[in-house]
Amino acid sequence: MTTWVSGDLLDYYAVKVDPNKERMACSILGDRNIMARLPEVTTETVERVNRRTPPKVVTRTTLLLRGLVFVAFPKGHDVPWFALKQRIHIIRGVIGMNHVPSRLDPAGLLNLFNNIVFTSVEVQKFRRTYCAGDRVKFVGGALAGFSADVVEASADELRLLCSVFGRRTPVTLRTDQQGLIEPDVAAAASRAA
Repeated sequence: MTTWVSGDLLDYYAVKVDPNKERMACSILGDRNIMARLPEVTTETVERVNRRTPPKVVTRTTLLLRGLVFVAFPKGHDVPWFALKQRIHIIRGVIGMNHVPSRLDPAGLLNLFNNIVFTSVEVQKFRRTYCAGDRVKFVGGALAGFSADVVEASADELRLLCSVFGRRTPVTLRTDQQGLIEPDVAAAASRAA
């Protein structure tokens, strides 16, 4: 039996994306370690080309809602919505009022779409772990755009050294603030070259 994550662990939101770009947006968000899902339904049909060939079972996956991707963040997580919209060009915004995202009820989502709500195993998979020596980049908050090196990583917090205007500044992030950073891919590629 699948154990679903209860509503007190995750906040769910609906993100508006370009038409017919839902799967691409879900993939990009997953690459950025953001839990994203699409409301899909799978149907199987039996097709027969002609009498001489055996029947073939065709499986199709279709979207129930167009232009929406459902995302989940840990409870109390400060989501950098502006940075997310600015960095991923196919995201058009979030569902909410007055530019404030509305949290969705996980119990209602589970009743409507069985495949939207995340299992506890999937949530553990999406938790990004950092090690000492990793290079990260701030994507939200006051330090957005700056790069930092991980000095110490523990279960509760992350200690970083950020280069701000030529000075190495120590920064400490709690577990719920780790959405403000992501791995610095450009720095990792330049180190490998």
